[in-house]
Amino acid sequence: MNNNEILNNINAWQSNTMLHLLTCGNDSKHTPLKGVEENGKVILLCIDCDYRQSNVPPTVTGQITSPLADNLGMTAGELTVFLRARDGVLHKLGDLKHKIDTFEPHPESKQDLSTMHHVSEQLDNILNCWYY
Repeated sequence: MNNNEILNNINAWQSNTMLHLLTCGNDSKHTPLKGVEENGKVILLCIDCDYRQSNVPPTVTGQITSPLADNLGMTAGELTVFLRARDGVLHKLGDLKHKIDTFEPHPESKQDLSTMHHVSEQLDNILNCWYY
């Protein structure tokens, strides 16, 4: 992997709102670290105080692979984002199941046949992604 690819992966990581940003070792409130090339090597730089970090996590650079990431056609960094999004979906499904199981009312109404039809239609639309 060349330095430009690593820099692109760092930029993608730092611009992804689902990931924890790489922050300055002197002050985490500084601007998030920026990937730069220095003496032929990629490092992380704080533009606020000139803090330098030579160790860029391989998950961020995309240099770690895994069988699951390979199978899904993703880099390790992309897999990290995917797994966090997947966990969020599974949590929401668990929350939805609990609300339906306990007949929890909506803030402004109760569960009724119309609600169940709407939920069922939405779930059918989502599940059709796997069927077709």
